[in-house]
Amino acid sequence: YLEAILDVGPGLDDAKSSLLLRERGRFSPTRYFVDNVIGFDETDLHRSWVKVSFDLNLHGLIRGENMELGRDSDTGGQVKYVVELARALASMPGVYRVDLLTRQVACPEVDSSYGEPIEMLCPHNPDDMADEIGESSGAYIIRIPFGPREKYIPKELLWPHIPEFVDGALSHVIQMSKVLGEQLGGGHPVWPVAIHGHYADAGDSAARLSGALNVPMLFTGHSLGRDKLEQLLRQGRLTKDEINDTYKIMRRIEAEESSLDSSEVVITSTRQEIDEQWRLYDGFDPVLEKKLRARIRRNVSCYGRFMPRMVVIPPGMEFNHIVPHDGDMDGESEEGEEHQPSPDPPIWTELNVYSCTIMRFFTNPRKPMILALARPDPKKNLTTLVKAFGECRPLRELANLTLIMGNRENIDEMSSTSASMLLSIIKLIDKYDLYGQVAYPKHHKQSEVAEIYRLAAKTKVPPVKELRKLIRIQALRCHVIYCQNGKKINVIPVSASRSQALSLMYLYLRWGMDLSKVVVFVGESGDTDYEGFLGGVHKSVVLKGIGSGTTNQLHANRVYPLSDVIPTESTNIIHTPEECSPADIRASLGKLGVLKA
Repeated sequence: YLEAILDVGPGLDDAKSSLLLRERGRFSPTRYFVDNVIGFDETDLHRSWVKVSFDLNLHGLIRGENMELGRDSDTGGQVKYVVELARALASMPGVYRVDLLTRQVACPEVDSSYGEPIEMLCPHNPDDMADEIGESSGAYIIRIPFGPREKYIPKELLWPHIPEFVDGALSHVIQMSKVLGEQLGGGHPVWPVAIHGHYADAGDSAARLSGALNVPMLFTGHSLGRDKLEQLLRQGRLTKDEINDTYKIMRRIEAEESSLDSSEVVITSTRQEIDEQWRLYDGFDPVLEKKLRARIRRNVSCYGRFMPRMVVIPPGMEFNHIVPHDGDMDGESEEGEEHQPSPDPPIWTELNVYSCTIMRFFTNPRKPMILALARPDPKKNLTTLVKAFGECRPLRELANLTLIMGNRENIDEMSSTSASMLLSIIKLIDKYDLYGQVAYPKHHKQSEVAEIYRLAAKTKVPPVKELRKLIRIQALRCHVIYCQNGKKINVIPVSASRSQALSLMYLYLRWGMDLSKVVVFVGESGDTDYEGFLGGVHKSVVLKGIGSGTTNQLHANRVYPLSDVIPTESTNIIHTPEECSPADIRASLGKLGVLKA
């Protein structure tokens, strides 16, 4: 993994070698701003960047132990992947700390552990951390509060709240850089080696943080929006507008395009993902990428063109929690060795609220097992598996079918997509009269997954595997009002090569500005980058009637509605009356608490 980060051209020790591949040997306005305005010393960064890494995964319910995989469509294999990745990175030589940033969820409908701001991920093998033990070393889950405070919402509804997450994440990174600087850097801030975004929403966030901190970005899509859009359109069940209303697919695709533009490295699990899925995006072409890579190696100008390096890293498996049993290995036991049959795994026999039995579903539970372990989602193709099983009598006579489809309490309480999928499977079981041959337990523990796979190993029929393994940066112009003490207002004109949110971050980094005291004035509408003015912890005043004419919109080609990305319920956004007067503006600032009466 670290080789994928660092193996992007000349070594970091080369003279005048930039840490960002796209900037080696080229003038960069962003680098000029960071080096000469903010004043970061790249030499200091260079020495410290093998110490700390940040991973971002915004959606789902994430914790280190007893993961509720399959609870909903957002808490699946990706959650397991990012947690184990953080653990694995923290155990590598030279890595001091890894932070996994996600959303803090404090509401009655989920466990209270998801509301804890910090959770340490204990290493599976304590010996792995022997060389890097320190006060703040290891892997941690950092939960950032953003979005509705007492409500767990699906990832499709998180888009309006991403700026708020970025503000909170930036504050954490700055704070940790100072803490680690006191511990490791002799008082100089210790900055991360990279910021790694997982899925489109975290890619969007990572792109903003990467630009603000001048830190290399990595991106793992996990699943891609353009590919999903094509699949849904081919099914013919939904129109493009209906797909966008359900999945906010166009906003997701835009975020994936931006992630491509901002990333140094994009991690995929297969070559097919590169050649057939990423090639659908405007920001990537496999043939051109190879040519650009060759020109960079030869130190030949690419005339401003850049594409991230695609790296194929197949997903692996963490084996520390798997205890070998007799008979797990191929071959016969040694002659004369007594062999006692291992007891049945607990999930076969335990009847409790935590794990329902598999045995009770089967007429003959000793038959070999065909196993599918996946969320009840249409793209997992579980209905096709049940249909094929039902239509093949010899297969039914040979084996049982076990469907581990997450955890559920009541079908009516599941999401509409998952509930529809599960009902379709139950109808197929009834249609083909598969009672006594198909198991679909309601619950399973994370610790039981190894036992479930051990049962499936008795059959030669392969299980259905989960195929796993996505914002162009717009230039914004804004005028920021900074209220330091409630009496005096400072107006700061900002023009940056990154988005408005990054412009505010520069002010935060350079002068330690409290973003909660910043007010941004915007028109009623604007270009495709308009939504960048709204959201986050800063405040916004929308001037009605200003900027509503199409002549003022240079790029009015937004492919998703503003309601998908603007937090309409936020108290930090105030709308003035039509043709507002200075008194109206003053009243708006009063409502925001910026001006005191």
